[in-house]
Amino acid sequence: MYLIKVGMFYHAYNAGAYAIAKLMHYKIRRESRKYGDVLMVGFPLTRVDAVISKIKEVGSKQITLYIGVRLSTIRTMPTTRNSTVMAI
Repeated sequence: MYLIKVGMFYHAYNAGAYAIAKLMHYKIRRESRKYGDVLMVGFPLTRVDAVISKIKEVGSKQITLYIGVRLSTIRTMPTTRNSTVMAI
């Protein structure tokens, strides 16, 4: 699962969006992109600890946080020089 920082929010896409929306009772949005529709859920930076805690509670092994990714790069994930990986 990827949580991608976009400005003052973290976004999750497609399956990750569905999982987080179900766990945290967030609303899923469908957004049109050049390559097709994308499911997306977003939450403020201040909620990231609560989201990670809830994911750990249900048993996820690892969360990868990518920092500073633009929405237009959803299809191509950034290189590790732009990211921080947190194993939980």
